[in-house]
Amino acid sequence: MATARISLLSFREGASEGARVELVERVRQISALAAPVARGLVATDLPPNRNGGDIIWRLEFASEADYEALMASREWRQAEAALQADPALAGAETFAFTPLSVGERGVERRGGLYRLLVLALEESTPPDLRARFETEMAAMPSYVSSIHRWNFARVTHSAGPQRWDYLWEQEYTDLAGFRGEYMSHPYHWGVVDIWYDPDNPARIVKPYLCNSFCDIDAPVMFTRWPRPAATPFPG
Repeated sequence: MATARISLLSFREGASEGARVELVERVRQISALAAPVARGLVATDLPPNRNGGDIIWRLEFASEADYEALMASREWRQAEAALQADPALAGAETFAFTPLSVGERGVERRGGLYRLLVLALEESTPPDLRARFETEMAAMPSYVSSIHRWNFARVTHSAGPQRWDYLWEQEYTDLAGFRGEYMSHPYHWGVVDIWYDPDNPARIVKPYLCNSFCDIDAPVMFTRWPRPAATPFPG
């Protein structure tokens, strides 16, 4: 099964434009180290960003073994240590994850917009509500046609100041696909939103979320490697 790791990197306040450009280039150079075993995405975050950092760094591997081997290699550990010491870097949220539901709509392989949501549930959430939340989140592409590709996943490892449980990736033609049909669809605000709404007693998602966006010129999710088994898409 393919596995992936994402880091959301933040610039230090006051870092010069030149220092920021150099940091992005450093991340690209580290991604090049992973190129033999991983497909990489390095992109600057776009609005409407919410706690999503300034750089989206995504690596996708063909297997867990490839991922573990790269993370344990001396060259990789030295490169990441140098990145952490970069004066332009303020911090990072990093998470590896296991897909629960992936898929795509149609056969056209095009770019557009990549969106990432990372969230955690309240620790008191009972197993039955957690299972219902997973089912309803994974069903969103069955209702929202503007989502072209998707991955709803369980976070298996995270590093950073926050604890995370789930990751929700989507690809759209453009931001209108997210702001329009996705945000306004009855399934979103009538079913899924209750888990997030701070004024709803049914809320189980913690208020602190990471919400990130970037432009992509080609699909980024499960394109180089065999994809995990997808949930059948109705119709």
